[in-house]
Amino acid sequence: MFEQGFATLFRAVDRIQAQMETADPGLRRYLLEELLCIQQLGERCIDGWMTLDEKIAELVEMYGSDVPKAEESEWSADFKPLEAHQSTSPSRTDATLSAAPNAEKDDWMEAAFDLSNPVTLAFRKGLAYYDLYMYSNAADSLEQAVAREDNPLVRLYLAASYTAAERYPEALEQIERVRNRTAEPLFLAGADELEALAWLKLGDPARAVACLRRVADCLPKYPDVWFNLGVAHILHQKLDEALDALNRAVQMNPNDIESLRLLGYVHLRREDHEAALFVCQQALEGQPLNPSLLELLAVIQRAAGQWSACIRTCRKLLDVNPTSGPAHTLLAWVYMRMGDLPRAATVLKRRITLGKDCPDALLQLGLVHLMQGDVERAEAELARSLAHVHHRSLAWMGLGRCSALQGRMNQARTRYLRAMRETRKPLRRLAMYSYARLLMELGQYEQAESYLKGAALLGRPNAAVYLSLAECARVLGRVSEAERLHQKALNFGADPKRVPSAQGSESS
Repeated sequence: MFEQGFATLFRAVDRIQAQMETADPGLRRYLLEELLCIQQLGERCIDGWMTLDEKIAELVEMYGSDVPKAEESEWSADFKPLEAHQSTSPSRTDATLSAAPNAEKDDWMEAAFDLSNPVTLAFRKGLAYYDLYMYSNAADSLEQAVAREDNPLVRLYLAASYTAAERYPEALEQIERVRNRTAEPLFLAGADELEALAWLKLGDPARAVACLRRVADCLPKYPDVWFNLGVAHILHQKLDEALDALNRAVQMNPNDIESLRLLGYVHLRREDHEAALFVCQQALEGQPLNPSLLELLAVIQRAAGQWSACIRTCRKLLDVNPTSGPAHTLLAWVYMRMGDLPRAATVLKRRITLGKDCPDALLQLGLVHLMQGDVERAEAELARSLAHVHHRSLAWMGLGRCSALQGRMNQARTRYLRAMRETRKPLRRLAMYSYARLLMELGQYEQAESYLKGAALLGRPNAAVYLSLAECARVLGRVSEAERLHQKALNFGADPKRVPSAQGSESS
């Protein structure tokens, strides 16, 4: 009972401390007011505890001779003061919520810890649940508060609780009520941030961007809004706009690791590997053993073809976190790319041992065994991964190849068709291409061609797809079309030294 109450207070103080570091003078004043309220509550707790202790002492003095004394070791020896909870990074959309203006906040914040008033008690209880991430309980208490007295601050917290509990229509309704209730810029900025978060969760990044731009217009020196804009632009596939927003966030706070990490990720997505490496290494100067940064650095190094550097980074990441799934996956991928299949298999077996049959590692190990020609072991590992693996279509592709290599063609066809049910276009495209290559091996070029044409429509131009289409056209007697497709493959990255002519008997 007492631990929960003190945990709530510690969490509130940690939140205020995190916000103090970047707060402007106006926001800092409001945060100091909240600290004073917490201090007053602590004094009341002390007063209450002293009164309780006096009452207990009177009762013990009066009736103590009839009650056996507790053993000293039951209490004193094991008692330790409650330690402050480790500070948790505040949400990027929480800061404005706490910056309520004086005109509409003073009365509430003065009375926020007045436990004699049922309205303020409901409000305070709601904030306690919110700080403890118990959002459904927070919503219940805050609903009681707004039912007795309408206040935009309470409605903002209620909207935040609804959003965190994934009750988005109710959150949007509360946000609209806040806008109808007040014209204070900070309240409206908080409402816009919450609405942006709701739209992001609902899969509408364009509307989230519109909300966040209003916040940026209102608070242009508020770094978190530029971070949030960067996230929204990334989800909206607007990488140039994301780059601009995140650069502004980093300019305002050069030590913001999350902004730097996301900026590096955007450079990676834009295939600017040099810029991505520079930003990531800049962030690592501040936190050289940050697992997320090391993981990003390894991914960038892999994308840039820096295999040895990627291996070194993965090993450093495993020193920090020996069970890191991404580090094992990246290491195995690099070893596979370098042709060292036994070492890739060893890495994945170690990952499975540490992760107790991690389905992703089982899938990867099955594919490595397939590349090694160990079809039976490959099929066993792929089948084990199928129930829980995220990329089930890859498992079905691997199983289809296993069936084909063992001569079970009807089963292979069924497994490839299951892989093609994948809703994600890149994986569905890969399944269609893989099945087409199998049909080509069987001499069924017309059917293979139809799947290859479908694969070509599902993504950017791809040299491997064009090479296979060229081979189908050549076998089916359309020589001029085969030449055209062969040239397309060269234009989109096929190595001319390894690609035979369209008139040749084989295609790479």
